[in-house]
Formats: sequence, structure tokens, C-alpha cells
Amino acid sequence: MNDFTAGTAASGASPGGLESSLHELQRAAAALARRPPPEERAALAGALLGAAGWLLRRSLAVQTAGLAPPSALDELLLQLPREDLHAWLAGASSAGLLRALRQAQDDAFEAALAEAEDEQDLLLRRATEGLAERDHLASQLHAVARFQQLAGPLDDRARRRLDALRDDAARIDRSLRPGSVALASLNETRRAHRDLLDEPLRADAWWYSHLADRDDLASLPFSSSPPDTASPRVAQAFQNLHTPPSRHLSGDELWDLEMGLLDPNQRAWVHRHALSCADCKQLLQALADGEEAIHEALGQASPRPQVEIDHEVVFEHPQFRVLAFSSKKPRLVLEEKRPGALADAQPLAGVKPRRVRNGFEFQLPPRHREPLRMRVTLTSGEELTVPVG
Repeated sequence: MNDFTAGTAASGASPGGLESSLHELQRAAAALARRPPPEERAALAGALLGAAGWLLRRSLAVQTAGLAPPSALDELLLQLPREDLHAWLAGASSAGLLRALRQAQDDAFEAALAEAEDEQDLLLRRATEGLAERDHLASQLHAVARFQQLAGPLDDRARRRLDALRDDAARIDRSLRPGSVALASLNETRRAHRDLLDEPLRADAWWYSHLADRDDLASLPFSSSPPDTASPRVAQAFQNLHTPPSRHLSGDELWDLEMGLLDPNQRAWVHRHALSCADCKQLLQALADGEEAIHEALGQASPRPQVEIDHEVVFEHPQFRVLAFSSKKPRLVLEEKRPGALADAQPLAGVKPRRVRNGFEFQLPPRHREPLRMRVTLTSGEELTVPVG
């Protein structure tokens, strides 16, 4: 377990962690007082610093809860041997923190889009743990600063290592602070953490404070071009909010278009969409050539000219209507107004009808000019002779 992982539990991953953090501070101080092996002391020093700094940054809440006065926290912090503090600094690293925070932003953003509650809960929990890693480092650095106020400055080597750690943290903050927009699904939790901090420290804790009062994710201040600092997954999601990815026409929409079931607005959208989508333009072309061509076109990428699917209603009945489609392969469609209304249709001009969804279809010769009458049988037993051309 590294410092950051150990500190996530020790630093109170929820706003109710004051008491558990105090216990962790007392435990780490007692363990160091027993002078464990050197390989354990640096990790214990990091845990002590994380717990002490977490409480010191929330000193008003600690006092309000009656847990410990600031002087008691200082006494526990001063139990950290200077050599163990130096050992922790020598091995302390922000490696992995940038990745953890990026992942937290990704998880929080995906949680806002998750449909399943258990998936959302998992994503939110992981995102919260990622933010706690950044807060743990802030607590450790705060505790080291307080230690120097109480016990005097560190030696030159330790100060250089401390400055490098602070610089690393600052670079991470500059990189990821703009991506706080992705954390909107965590805002309630972030506000609770922020409000537990002493007020002068809240603004710097961007992971809990920046944009935490903005719950309207769709209107948060990001441009149509995703920020350079966002991870690829979040950047794509930002872009999709402004320009949703183009969807393709579904099989149902194609059928409804062919059957004349789309209202004028829907029909206009279909053809507008086809102007900018080569695949759907090809499907509309294929629709005019029959069902077999549709299946062939689904596997092709080259666009074809757009074809308007023109039709007219040539006969109207309370239970069905007859639609005539003009294209390279003219056809007539008997469309049921009530599912199952049509029992049968006799051959027309030597062409047998084909049972399709919601009725029957006749593919007619392109140059057919003879007047046509269709024999139709309803499921009620009624037989009709229908003039269709």
C-alpha cells in the first residue's frame, strides 16, 4: 500500500471522518514511538502527516465536534521524528496522481450518463476515492509546513525534495483544474468536503471546490471545442454534449418512410440527414430499389445520389390503404391500419403479393400501363375489388 492509498482511508474519505482521522493520527504516532524497522517508518510518517494535515485543515470542524484543540494536534505532529519525516520526503512521489485524478474525472462524468444505479454508485465511489488522493497529498504538505513552523526548517536536501513535490502538485492542479466541469455528478459530495475545510483553504482545494456549486452540467462553462487538459474520454463526452454524434436511420424509420407513416417534419428530417450522411443516403437510394438492395447497401460505403421516396395514396379503406410508389421498380403496398386486418391479396397483373410487415407488397413491371384492380380479402371475411391504377 503506497502513501496515497494508505492516506485515502486515513484522511477520512467522507466528511464524517473526523474521529477516524484522529484515531489514525494517534495510531501512527504511537507506532512511530515504538521505533519500528526503518522500512516501516517512512510509510508511518506519511500516514501521520496525512492524518494530522487532514485534521489541521479542518480545525474549526474538529473543535466544533469537541475532538481536540489545535494544540493537541500540534503535540501529536511533533511526535514525528525529524529523520522519519526526511525518510518520507525522500521517497514521496506524485507519480500516479495525475492518472488517478484523470480517472476520477472520467468516472464522475460517466456516472452522470450511467443508466444502471449500481454502475453509477461504483463510478461515483471510485471518483470520490480519486479526489481523496489529491486531498491526502494536500494534507501531507500542510502538515509538513506546520511541522516547520513548530520545530524549525528542514535541512536543505529535504527542503529541495519538498519544493519538488509542491511543484509537481501545482503542475497537476494547473492541468486538471479546468476539467472540474466533469465532476458535476459529485457536486453534492464535493460541497460536503469543501464545507468541512477551514474557509481560507477552500479555494485552493479545487478538487472539492471548483465549480462545485454548478449542478447544471449541460450549461457549465466549456466551449464547443473540448479543453486541451481534459482526458480523451471526457473531451469526447464534452464534444458530444455540444455536437451529439450523428445517428443512422433505423430499420423502423426506413420502413415507416417507405410506408408513408412519417409526418412531414419526420420525413423532412430523414432527407436532411441523408444530405450529410453518405451511408443513409445510400440506404434511401437502396430503398427505392427494393429490400434486396437494402441488404446489399448495408455492406457498402460509397455514397449514391439521394433519391426522394415518392408515393401516393391510391385507395383508402377504414381498415387499410393502398400506397403506390414510383421508382425504378414501381410497387404497390397494402398497408393495414389495424394489425391483422388483411387476410389475403390475389395476384395483380400476374405478380404474386409478398407478405410484409403491416400488409402486402406487389413489385410491378416498370412500364406497366394497364388499369389495375386488386382483389383483397379482410380477416372479417369481406372481399373487395380495389381500383389501384
